[in-house]
Amino acid sequence: MKRTIVALVSAAFAVTVGAQAPAPAPAATPAAAPAAAPDKAKQQRKDKQQMVKATTEAGYPQSAATSAKGSAAAAATKNTPKALPDKASKQQTAKASTEAGYPQSAAISAKGSAKAAADKSPRVPPPNMGANEKQMKKAATP
Repeated sequence: MKRTIVALVSAAFAVTVGAQAPAPAPAATPAAAPAAAPDKAKQQRKDKQQMVKATTEAGYPQSAATSAKGSAAAAATKNTPKALPDKASKQQTAKASTEAGYPQSAAISAKGSAKAAADKSPRVPPPNMGANEKQMKKAATP
């Protein structure tokens, strides 16, 4: 049994190593072709470099000119006054935004409680499960 398992593991290892072997080198070209091949290879490299450069520039438009425009815009707004200059205005703004975001203040809760107390609609009594207990057990048994 041990020998069989060892043989299976070894076979799996051999198959995996064989699948990862590098591809064989291409066949040698005739002697007349090598003179033209370097020029073609150089042209292909240049074309690829141009393509990579164009793609990089399209993906990252932060060239020197664009950076200069951004710096000029930042310098223009450098000495502008702050929107909330003092602590009281900051507190007032924070309070207003908190109330706008969370409408459940004490006043709104009081309104809801008063509305619930004024509601006189008839209440539905909860079901009495004891009366139907035998029928429910009978239905639940297979």
